[in-house]
Amino acid sequence: MNQNQNLQSKYRLIGEIVNTHGIKGDFKVILKPSNFTISTNIIKNSYVDVNGNNVYINIERVSKHKGAYLLKAKEFNNINDVENFKGYNLYSEIPFNNKEYFYYELIGMEVVNKNIAIGKVENYFLQGNFYSLTLENNNDLTIPIDNRFISNVNKEDNKIIVVFPDGYLNE
Repeated sequence: MNQNQNLQSKYRLIGEIVNTHGIKGDFKVILKPSNFTISTNIIKNSYVDVNGNNVYINIERVSKHKGAYLLKAKEFNNINDVENFKGYNLYSEIPFNNKEYFYYELIGMEVVNKNIAIGKVENYFLQGNFYSLTLENNNDLTIPIDNRFISNVNKEDNKIIVVFPDGYLNE
């Protein structure tokens, strides 16, 4: 197992560093959407993947700011120290839970309705106030990422079990 595979088994992609904030080395992160709330207490041990080089950081402060999060790493005290992080992904040591998932983790999973495979997840997108899934080779069907539609996500089997309300599909 190489270093990146080992890191990916321990760390999860949680967001993208989109900008710096202030002059003291804070940076702004847009978190990846998920079906759970990321506790700011667990974003401590993290790393930034800068062109394949893993820069480890210890987050000492997290605050919410205008739909994003501001993070302060112990190692960096100047804007120049974090300027080159812009545009790169932030990974953090977040415990894995089978019922919790980032929406990007659903891409490629097989979607099953009434024991019939109806396609693979191609992508997700924001539709009004909620996210929906699109399927490969099926532009007509979108699936809201909501527990009223998604009854189970099985990461081990790479399957999503969906239940559609009567009349949702034109059967």
